[in-house]
Amino acid sequence: MRNRLVAGQTGFSIVETVVALALMIILIMAAIPFVLDSVSALQLSGDAQNIASELQLAKFKASSQSTPFRVAFDIPAHTFTLQKLVGQSYHDEGGPIALASTSLYIKTPASVPSGAPSTMSSNIRFNSHGMPIDNNGAPTANNGIYLGLSSNASCAIIVPISGRVQIWWFDGSQWSMP
Repeated sequence: MRNRLVAGQTGFSIVETVVALALMIILIMAAIPFVLDSVSALQLSGDAQNIASELQLAKFKASSQSTPFRVAFDIPAHTFTLQKLVGQSYHDEGGPIALASTSLYIKTPASVPSGAPSTMSSNIRFNSHGMPIDNNGAPTANNGIYLGLSSNASCAIIVPISGRVQIWWFDGSQWSMP
C-alpha cells in the first residue's frame, strides 16, 4: 500500500527540514565534550586498574617464586613492564604495557593522599616474600605512581607496607578511596 497525500495535505518544507537538522547538529556538538570527558575518565580508570593488577601480579609472583620482582615505569613512553630479578639485573616478563590514551600522563600532583609518597616511583619492587622494598632492599611504604588527565582528574596507585595495592581518586579538592 502506498501512502499518498490527499488534496490539502502537505509534508515538511525544505526550510523546516533544514531547521530541524541544524538543531540536531547543535545538540550533538554540545554533547561531544561530555562524551570525550567520559571516555578519558574511563581510560584513566582502566589504566589505574591495569597498573594495580600488574603490581598485585608482581607481588604474588615474588612470593610464589621466592624471587624479587618489580614493575618498572617508562614515564616518557607512557608504559610499564613487569620484570624479574635474574642474577644482578631485572629482565622483562613480557612486553611493555601502554597506557590507554596519550591524553593521560604520569605526574606528581600538588597534593597526595594521606600517608602516600609525595614523589613518584620509577619502579615498584617486591622482595622474595612479596613485601614492597626500596632500591636498597629495605621494606618501604614509599611506593606510588600517579596518573592524570589534562583536566583536574587524577588518581594514585599506592603500595603501602602491607603490600595491598590501593587506588585513590582526586576530584579536584580531596582524595578518596572507593
